[in-house]
Amino acid sequence: MLRATGCVLTTAFALTLLAEACNMLGRTTEGLTYLTEAEQIIETTNDAFAEAELHRARGDLLNANGDVAGADLTYQNRPSR
Repeated sequence: MLRATGCVLTTAFALTLLAEACNMLGRTTEGLTYLTEAEQIIETTNDAFAEAELHRARGDLLNANGDVAGADLTYQNRPSR
């Protein structure tokens, strides 16, 4: 619904919440895709409101995938990519 209105103000945060839901359902790859989109929105709009949550959620998803080292780097805001 947010995309349909053209609103981007809270879209990154909504995508982060969606990624967390994917993690709860074991759909980690899908969750990481949502976080990539959220990160692109943050970079485009310079709206860093959801950035800390994005890093935490990415760390949780990487940890769930067994990438403990990548998760640790992400929690420290030093992505391994």
